[in-house]
Amino acid sequence: MAICSLGRGGAGTPQDSREYWEAFRKKVFRLLVMGYMRLDTKAYAGSEEPDITGELVKSIRLVAERSSSPKWAGQFAVHDDPPLNDGERRGKRRKRIDVEFELTSTRPHPRYCFEAKRLSGKTHRVSAYCGQEGMGEYLAGNYARDSHEAGMLGYVQTDTADVWAKKLASAIEANDAALSVTPDGRWAGVDVIAELDDTYCTKHDRPTVRKPITLYHLLLSFC
Repeated sequence: MAICSLGRGGAGTPQDSREYWEAFRKKVFRLLVMGYMRLDTKAYAGSEEPDITGELVKSIRLVAERSSSPKWAGQFAVHDDPPLNDGERRGKRRKRIDVEFELTSTRPHPRYCFEAKRLSGKTHRVSAYCGQEGMGEYLAGNYARDSHEAGMLGYVQTDTADVWAKKLASAIEANDAALSVTPDGRWAGVDVIAELDDTYCTKHDRPTVRKPITLYHLLLSFC
């Protein structure tokens, strides 16, 4: 999910400023992990991606609407599999992102998008995560076309997040040209919020879009 429009945020802070993005990103990630922590994660060890995503979004919404949650949490609308209006595809032919966070308290509404993939054994491998229907959707400009940042969710269903992080790092490094990885954008661990241990970052050129993109990779354990 990515912020899809630029403008001015609250208190006169430009939405395209570094300070605004950092604050916005932290709130999105914190709300996501608050919803994730409510789930019985081991119960989804064999579940399909749409099932996990649907339950995760449901849990995030419950957290956002809870009176005991931080006030800012209630300012977010969280969407499950929303269609994207890219000006080219219409109706059922529109692309769909897996999760979209929308901050409704400012105008225009900033959005942060996530594409989700299972990481499980031989069937749901790094090739799908890094491929055309995974990271490739961002790199082709199908997702977050007007944004400079977005997210990937890796649903870890076998082994550990650390094992999959190493597999993803190797795959991205081996295909850095095809994935248009920038010289300063190789796979690296990042600390966005303390509650998320397995968070990584890559940076990519997008020649067809003429706008680079930073991808944050969040690996969530479901085993």
